[in-house]
Amino acid sequence: MTDQISTRLHVVDDIADGVRLYDFRPMPGATLPAFSPGSHIDVVLGPELVRSYSLCNLDESGGRYVIAIRRQDDGKGGSVTAHRTLQVGDEVRIRPPRNNFQLIENAEHSVFIAGGIGITPIFAMIQRLEKLKRSWELHYSSPTRRRAAFLAEFEALEEKEGGRVHFHSDDEHGGSIMDLRPILGTYRAGSHYYCCGPSGMIETFESLTGGFPAGSAHLERFSSDVPLSTAGSFEVEFRRLGKSVRVHEGETILQAAINAGADVAFSCEEGVCGSCETAVIEGIPDHQDLVLSKHEREANRKMMICCSRSKTPKLVLDL
Repeated sequence: MTDQISTRLHVVDDIADGVRLYDFRPMPGATLPAFSPGSHIDVVLGPELVRSYSLCNLDESGGRYVIAIRRQDDGKGGSVTAHRTLQVGDEVRIRPPRNNFQLIENAEHSVFIAGGIGITPIFAMIQRLEKLKRSWELHYSSPTRRRAAFLAEFEALEEKEGGRVHFHSDDEHGGSIMDLRPILGTYRAGSHYYCCGPSGMIETFESLTGGFPAGSAHLERFSSDVPLSTAGSFEVEFRRLGKSVRVHEGETILQAAINAGADVAFSCEEGVCGSCETAVIEGIPDHQDLVLSKHEREANRKMMICCSRSKTPKLVLDL
């Protein structure tokens, strides 16, 4: 697969119940590509097993990539494979960082809402704002304290300057989840709002920030709960490959591309990570992803081929 980078796994550390931290370093004589807070990398865990994980450290001149993975036994296998197989000293291939969850560093104030392992990109963002001495607040929810990654680090920040970190442990509130209404009831002028967490939290965040100024609310999803349509068939030309194929009902463009011999990056296969973003040369995509903005969808210059289809009889893609 193109654009992969070899790294050496330098540290593996259990930082919370079910959460393991992985610190990847460059190979001798190499550096890692730069990144910004909110970025994620794709980790190659097997021949056909690639998963996206948020970076939770700040860029250090190509020195390291740090991620934290919560083991999910009922997931798609990525977290279980990582927990079972990745060991210090392993050579691990990754894809360069991408950022679909940008931090607005010059905002007057930043409000962060995190649920569970959704704290990982937000941890990096807060580290950056601390370095810039910018105003922020965090509302962090976890089923229990023992399952909360980076809780000690946030408690240290709260000791440094109180009133910024608000932690909600569900088991300490009779199993009740964190109520976002008091946090998002009123828009604070000049503020930007960020949310990363489970689908229920994301849906509530979207609902409560729907009336906020455009571009002031930012979110990142773990997965998609939206059913994807694979109805209808259409033709796709892979321009660089020099092949045209029929994408049949029940088949994705990604599957057709792989079968045709295209070298395609992919990870989530749900339209949430952005790994399979592909340039559109001709035709109009039927966008079904949760990555592209409204403006990007209307421009029809790129699409996520793992989930989106075609509104026109033929698409020509830069593959």
